[in-house]
Amino acid sequence: MKLLFLLIAVSCVAQTYTVRTDTSVQAYPGTIPCPAASCSGGGSLTGSNTTITPSDFNLPMTRVTDNSTLSTTNSYMWSRSGGAYALPLDITDTRFVVYTATAISVPFSWNPATLRATKLYGSNYTMATPLPRSSVSFSFTQPYVGYAVAVNGGNNPAIYSFNFSSTTTAPVGVQLVDLSACTSALARVGYEWNNDLVVSQDDQTFLVAISTTSGQGSSGAVYVIVWNRTNGCRVWETDTGAITGSWGSTGTINLLDRFTLHNAVLGEGGTWAFVTYATCLSSSCSSPLFKEYFWQLSGLAVTPVTDDSNCGHITLGYSNAVNECDYSSTYNQSTWYMRPFTNANEAPPANVLNRPSGIPTETPFDQHSSWGGDNSSDTAPFCTTTYTGQFSATNTYDNEILCIATNGTGTIWRFGHTFATTLSQYFDASIALGAMSADGKWFLWTSDWDGMLGNTNGSSNSCGPSTNCRADVFLAQLPIR
Repeated sequence: MKLLFLLIAVSCVAQTYTVRTDTSVQAYPGTIPCPAASCSGGGSLTGSNTTITPSDFNLPMTRVTDNSTLSTTNSYMWSRSGGAYALPLDITDTRFVVYTATAISVPFSWNPATLRATKLYGSNYTMATPLPRSSVSFSFTQPYVGYAVAVNGGNNPAIYSFNFSSTTTAPVGVQLVDLSACTSALARVGYEWNNDLVVSQDDQTFLVAISTTSGQGSSGAVYVIVWNRTNGCRVWETDTGAITGSWGSTGTINLLDRFTLHNAVLGEGGTWAFVTYATCLSSSCSSPLFKEYFWQLSGLAVTPVTDDSNCGHITLGYSNAVNECDYSSTYNQSTWYMRPFTNANEAPPANVLNRPSGIPTETPFDQHSSWGGDNSSDTAPFCTTTYTGQFSATNTYDNEILCIATNGTGTIWRFGHTFATTLSQYFDASIALGAMSADGKWFLWTSDWDGMLGNTNGSSNSCGPSTNCRADVFLAQLPIR
């Protein structure tokens, strides 16, 4: 085990990439490359393990899934819950899980040398023992091991581990904790909603936002649950402000804010959380719409983020969070920021990571960043896909896969276009949601690839593009110097 920790420490140095860092507008290729052996009809329902190298950035990209991944017609996403916080590959870069549009979990092995994905455990196998209710987030310390929330035999939500080391025998989930032991409100028949489980880099602390009622932001979406392998549970009930548990301070938070949850995310170090509200239950949190809070898990103090209404989604490191904001023409949509957990409202320009000149502001410009390759000093790059609401690439960084330096250099590495049309009925595909591996070498994302993946009903090998286009998972290697 000591060797494994050493390998992780080495892989998380502040790497640099051997790709473009310019700020020129990059148009799509004249012909979007076919993600299959043939696209004579405008696209192809099949084409898994097709690797193409688009001429715009010359980065090889592999199509992982297609309409025949299972025996039924499906679209595929790499994330089950629409967030970029779960670690998508295991630390050997040889295991990952994808999800159908109906949230069925399908595990794969990956060969980094041949760029080939293989569906595990039989042609029609899907995970069901127990059935994951979140994305599988892989361990930062244990090869092949992933974690997910699922319902246990008592119909309570629980955290399970899954070991994908065998390529022939499917894993049976091992329960780590019954979450109804953390709060009795979850001791009921099933449960209705949770966001993705997030795991600290030392593999000791887990966090999930969970609900007793149906839907993100619904009336029962008020439980932020933290579980530590040694110390046990800790719960913040956001409708009452109460914090309970077997460790840290217990009582009521320092603010009057009461709300239902949009999501909650754990910092890489396992000591801080970032919580976003969906529906305000008190006058103090009525604006902006998705008000956000930093919580140091051992205490009762919660810090509201007051200047984030013009910013994109945040991702957390050990001591800092990063996101992009559009404050003005000076601080435009291609400006990324770092916020210390202890000073979340530090104003720009003090926390500016970079500010490329001459790049116009546009709306929308959104992204869900991923920082799985972070290190304890928060100097490793984070990676993201950008979304502009239109297929054409009009400005620099439009609809691209990017990694952003956090070590003070201001570097933005550019890897390729996502080729997402933005028209997909599936959230992950519409914004080309993606995430990086723990070593920063691989990137998974979801795309409908200019409508070239076929029709959702499986009746055609081409599509509009429109909302009835299929979506698939793609995987690319990020070349590290």
